Amino acid sequence: MFDPDRRPWVDIEAASADEIEAAVAQCPSGALHTRRPGAAEPRTQPLEVKASAGGPLLIHGGVRVLDAEGNVLYEGDKAALCRCGGSANKPFCDGTHKTNGFTG
Repeated sequence: MFDPDRRPWVDIEAASADEIEAAVAQCPSGALHTRRPGAAEPRTQPLEVKASAGGPLLIHGGVRVLDAEGNVLYEGDKAALCRCGGSANKPFCDGTHKTNGFTG
């Protein structure tokens, strides 16, 4: 259902809605989301913050990221925040830690 070399890169006809939701739920960064029309928003889990080995700060449960002026940049159940300082999409991780030698 996901093919990053194709545009659009998600083929919603390749899997059932349940299978797509299950795959999206495994996204560690929270960059992927699903929502069925008319469905209630899922209950958020307790807040958990974990520094991944050599990678981003992973946050799960009721995440709200604000900019310096207090504007909401992101709101959801998961986020991956840059710890290496090299992301071109700060404060979010863009995977730069994999190539810039970050080991924190």
